[in-house]
Amino acid sequence: ELFRALTENKPIVITKAWSEANIQPIYIGDLLGYLLDCLLNKATYNRKFEIGGPQTITFKQMLLLYIATYADERPNIVTLPRLNSRLSAYLANFLSPINYPEAQSLLENLRYDSVCEEDCIKDILPRERATFKQSLRLIHNHTEKTMSV
Repeated sequence: ELFRALTENKPIVITKAWSEANIQPIYIGDLLGYLLDCLLNKATYNRKFEIGGPQTITFKQMLLLYIATYADERPNIVTLPRLNSRLSAYLANFLSPINYPEAQSLLENLRYDSVCEEDCIKDILPRERATFKQSLRLIHNHTEKTMSV
């Protein structure tokens, strides 16, 4: 929803920090699969795991993949060197379905890399994970099915 909302409003304004932070996005179905697989699995008791998708990309790359896949027109992406996080959250709240507190939390976290330091869950619970592009398609297909019902 955020990417759709951002790409409908042109141009897209992001900060330099957001465009450069490395992210390891995980498809919600993969996340739920890991949680389900951990239930009643003794190898996962009393342990903490970091989970992420199979690739590390930047927020800007995520936007560009979304645009290449779904946008009718390619909006301009304007990267500002500094943008106050409070103002950014207000803009995100105004331009997208995300409320202000969620936008503020999300945008504050986009300033930092979010990449798994340890991926030992793959040894205990091996599973194929969707790439970001595959995730976009899966979510899009799910949304279309839900809307047609």
